Amino acid sequence: MFEVKFGTPKPVPFRECSKCCDKVIDVDLEVRFVGKCEVSEYDNVRYADDEAVSMFIKSNCCEILERCLKNRPEKESIVRTHFSGLDETFSTELKNNGITAKTEILLKNLTEESERKYKELQRIVSVLPANSGWDHVNFDSVTPRPEGTYMVSPVSFGYKYKDDRLYYKPGERVDVDFCAVASDTNYQVTVLAPDLKVEYGSVIHISFTMPEHDVYISIGAESFMTCLPNNSGMLRFPASDTSE
Repeated sequence: MFEVKFGTPKPVPFRECSKCCDKVIDVDLEVRFVGKCEVSEYDNVRYADDEAVSMFIKSNCCEILERCLKNRPEKESIVRTHFSGLDETFSTELKNNGITAKTEILLKNLTEESERKYKELQRIVSVLPANSGWDHVNFDSVTPRPEGTYMVSPVSFGYKYKDDRLYYKPGERVDVDFCAVASDTNYQVTVLAPDLKVEYGSVIHISFTMPEHDVYISIGAESFMTCLPNNSGMLRFPASDTSE
């Protein structure tokens, strides 16, 4: 058994929709994923070795995830529950390609434009019933903000906060680990805060002094994979280079 980490530098498109009070609300969004697969066996005829399997997963992850999103149940909201269920469908797609693996989606991040669209939807559905299907966590409503503090966000899958809290007073030290680091990928951390220190490795450690405003942690990713020939002699390119 071996592990393959993958990321999708090219955003994967999907449509998020929900029926609320007999009104259908939908929006086209884009998202980037980071995940891992624990491969237990594979077709030795189709794949020469472990490296060939790893290359197939990394090069085709965007295409596979897009199919998984399109084939999800019609009434299932993807933004809620951190894209729950994609792990199993991704593993099924790999099985269809001769790879037996257990997949885990470690992180999903909406693109900046999609985040803006989704926040607007949050505003629209905020007056709708709680069981409408849109349950993206609003931490300000769940955890009261202590007086004189500011919030660190995003609080999403893939991040681990040392002190396990959202709010800090100005001058306090904030320590955050980004655990969903994929191989063959360069990362760039952006935080509007003083004394920022970033340590890159298998885990990206981020620390800074809390300023007098809310702080958003942004992590950009860029794949540096190169294309390699597969067993059929045809070239397979990284997901970021494939044409539509």
